[in-house]
Amino acid sequence: MLNKNYTHAAILIATDELARANLVRNILLDEFKTVDISLDPKTVLQNFKQTQPSVLVLAFGALEQSDQCYQQLQHASKPISRQPYRTLVLCNNTELKAVYELCKRDYFNDYALFWPRPEDPWRLCMSIHHLLRELDAMSSTAPTAAQLAVPARALAEMEHVIDHWLETNQMPATIDTITRWRTELKNTLRPFMLLVRMLTSLAQRVQATVLVVDDDVLQCKMIETMLKNEPYRVVFAATGLEALSVLRLVRPDVILMDVMMPEMDGITATQRLKALPQFAQLPVIMVTGRNEKTVVFDSVKAGATGFLVKPFGRESLITKLRDALTIPVTRQPDLDTDEE
Repeated sequence: MLNKNYTHAAILIATDELARANLVRNILLDEFKTVDISLDPKTVLQNFKQTQPSVLVLAFGALEQSDQCYQQLQHASKPISRQPYRTLVLCNNTELKAVYELCKRDYFNDYALFWPRPEDPWRLCMSIHHLLRELDAMSSTAPTAAQLAVPARALAEMEHVIDHWLETNQMPATIDTITRWRTELKNTLRPFMLLVRMLTSLAQRVQATVLVVDDDVLQCKMIETMLKNEPYRVVFAATGLEALSVLRLVRPDVILMDVMMPEMDGITATQRLKALPQFAQLPVIMVTGRNEKTVVFDSVKAGATGFLVKPFGRESLITKLRDALTIPVTRQPDLDTDEE
C-alpha cells in the first residue's frame, strides 16, 4: 500500500479564481500528472462527471464557498455516488476550528491550511497521498477481516463436536479399542486444534462494521442496544442519501437498510450502491414493517440479500448478520421474512 504509485490519479481543483487554481495546480503537478480545474461553480458537476476525480480539492477563498460547491455536488447524488472520491478543503487560519469540526463529522475528508499562501506545499501533496490510500483500501475486493472471522469462530466448536461424537459413539464391547483409537485421533488432531484456538483468539478481536440506515432514532438505538455485547461496530445514516455519503468514508461489512425513508427510500439507495463495483458484493439486509410481495420483489431486484420484518428480536438480528457475513452474496436472497 505505501509503495503504490498514485501519480496518475485524477485530481479536480474546484475554485472560482484562476490565479488560486494555478497556484494549487502547479504544486500538485510536481507529484501528480492528471490535475484538472473547475472555475465555475455552475459547471463543477459537469467537470466532475468528465474528469471522474479520485480527489476533489475545494480551493475557494472562504470555507462557506467550499461548502456551497460541495452541497451542489451532493444534491446531484446519482452521478456523484457512482464515482468514489475523497474531498480536501483548503482553508485559512481563521477557519481551522470550523473545518476541523466538519471533517470530524465526516462532512469533508480532510483539510489543509493553505491561504493566504502555502507555508508547506508538500503538506498538500501528502494529504492527497493519504486520501488516495484510503480510497484504495475502500475499493479492495479482498475478503474483509470480519468475513474471515465468522467461519473462524465457527471452527472453535469443532473440538467440542469431535469430543461429543466420540463420547456418544462408544460401544461397550470394544471400549479398549475405541479408547485407544480416540487417543490416537486426539494426538493427531492436536496441532490442528492449537491452530484453531489461535485463529479463534484472533477472530474474537475482529469487529464487523454494520451500517444502519434508518431515520427512526428509537429503532437505531434499539439495534445499537441489541448489538452492544456482540462483535460489531455500528455506524448510522438517517437517509439513503446520507448512506451513500457515508460509504465514501467507511467500508461496512453489512448494511441494515430501512425500506421507508424520506428523500430516498431504501430500495433506491440499494440500487445505487449496488451499481458501484466496489459495493456490488456488499450484503444488504432490508428492514421493513411491511411483509408485502412487492416490497420483497423490488428489494431482491435491487440486490438485497436478506430481510428483517419489524418488530424483530435480538436473536433474529444476530442470525441475519451472521448469515450475511458467512454466505456469499451471489447466492439466492433469503426470502423468509417471517421473523420473531
